[in-house]
Amino acid sequence: MYCGWNIDDIRIFAVGAFPEKVQDLTIFWNDPNIELNWSPVDGATTYKVYASAAPDGTFLDVTNDGTLNGTTWTIQSLEAKKFYYVTAVNARGRE
Repeated sequence: MYCGWNIDDIRIFAVGAFPEKVQDLTIFWNDPNIELNWSPVDGATTYKVYASAAPDGTFLDVTNDGTLNGTTWTIQSLEAKKFYYVTAVNARGRE
């Protein structure tokens, strides 16, 4: 009995490319708010903001902790210094 794959059983689906990296990220502190701004990324439908207490620490998604408006994210800063990075997300949810 044959128990293998037939080439007709294999399907390949394109999942799309990853968006480009976010560029020109700037961070402004306007007590008590922190504002992040960046240049738009082609194909991005939204963005995610990550933060950590240390540059080599664990970065967590904090997008919903602040207000995302296009290519600007604002949060009221009640804590000590944080380190941030931003990713672009395309229509397929890839970042």
